[in-house]
Amino acid sequence: MARSPKPWYRRDRKAWFVTINGKRHNLGPDRKSAFQRFHELMARPAKRTVSTQSVAGVFDTFLEWTLKHRAPRTYDWYRERCQWFLKAAPQLNVDQLQPYHVQEWVDAHPDWADGHKRGCIVAVQRPFRWAQKMGYIERNPIAHLEKPQSGRRDQCITVLREKLGVIV
Repeated sequence: MARSPKPWYRRDRKAWFVTINGKRHNLGPDRKSAFQRFHELMARPAKRTVSTQSVAGVFDTFLEWTLKHRAPRTYDWYRERCQWFLKAAPQLNVDQLQPYHVQEWVDAHPDWADGHKRGCIVAVQRPFRWAQKMGYIERNPIAHLEKPQSGRRDQCITVLREKLGVIV
């Protein structure tokens, strides 16, 4: 059974200390103010983080949320693109992820149109933006990644419908 945190005095440092969730805090030399600070630290809500801090963990947590709060097609769209990215960079942690990882993944597919490249970058950026808003991560490592312009379609939808014989 784990011990509950409790302040202790270090004579060599002439200060009170406490370890909370594996992090040691210096509470100061005065006993009364040290215990006051200890109670303040204990009253803070525990910070939630993605358990593994891996890119896959962020994607999984985001996809669980998307499944509950968005349309099924939206979930499928994000899941497909996130899986594509994870095949290119399977073992990355959030603190290791850099914008060039995403850019190199997109650049490795010269056959993708600019609009598709943009959508893939959005699909990888969105889980990190969501995780930062929800408090799972401190900062979004790919927040400032530039995306290509979406461009224009070569053919209009109505022309495609006429070619395919689709009646609306």
